[in-house]
Amino acid sequence: MKLLVGSLAKDGELAYFIDDKKVWSMKMNCPKYIYEHNKIYYTYSQGDFTTLYSFKIVDDKPEIISTFILDEKTISHLSMYDNELICSSVDSGYFHIVIVENGKFIKLKEKRLLGGYLPSKCHQATFTKDGKNLIFVNIKQNRLYFYDYKNKCLENETIMEFEPETLPRHIKFSNDEKVFYLITEKSNEIITIETKSHKILQRLKLAFNPVSNSKGCTIQINKNGTILYTNLRIDDTIQAYYINDDYTLTLKSCFSSFGNNARHMILSNDEKYLISANINSNNVTIISTDKKELIKQIPFEEAASVLEVI
Repeated sequence: MKLLVGSLAKDGELAYFIDDKKVWSMKMNCPKYIYEHNKIYYTYSQGDFTTLYSFKIVDDKPEIISTFILDEKTISHLSMYDNELICSSVDSGYFHIVIVENGKFIKLKEKRLLGGYLPSKCHQATFTKDGKNLIFVNIKQNRLYFYDYKNKCLENETIMEFEPETLPRHIKFSNDEKVFYLITEKSNEIITIETKSHKILQRLKLAFNPVSNSKGCTIQINKNGTILYTNLRIDDTIQAYYINDDYTLTLKSCFSSFGNNARHMILSNDEKYLISANINSNNVTIISTDKKELIKQIPFEEAASVLEVI
């Protein structure tokens, strides 16, 4: 298994592992998210400003393609359609759209405050597969912003608002994109929402302990769209759900993440493993989806992001 791992540490690194051996690393300041598009990888280094990086992996070695400076201290998620990279900032509430050609950063197209007013935290932007629609998660305003992305311009804004301190964090589309699943950080729910109508089909509490201060974090769905996985940052657990025919969820199992304060989790390409990046236990854990057992752990300071290289 080949993994890219990033850190939340201010003096952190981006590293490449083959199995549990670190093959190479680059010093970076808090590369807490890694994104892949057409076999090109994107991440960033943060401080007084943010430096975007694009690179390829050739013969298990990185080849830097391009760098680009953003007037932004921190970035959270990256998302891309065609040649436009959206960089979301959870701290300032702004997002940036950067034009990219074959992995090379060309220019900044737009910088905009999500929602048009403060306080705002632009945590994630997600495209539909055809690039025609875009959803922004505003964790501070407890809102989702929906846009048509016609001619690569944001049009027809629609807002979905939740109760105070819901703190919506991430969304994940079902495989057919008829619904999407929203995980929340404060109310600790997973919410099933119809993509076109924005109708809520189900709101499901994630933590078993009613006084738990757990925080919903990440969602992953298997390839045939039958199982959904979530992880909880404080309870240090992973929950697996059956996806029913009507897209609602039924709990299948609950098991340990074998790490403390998971920041990110992925499902391996062969679907045999869940891979969790754990900040407080300074490790990446590889867990069997079949037996729910710890297969391997990789030490890594303030592990915050992980991506499998295929």
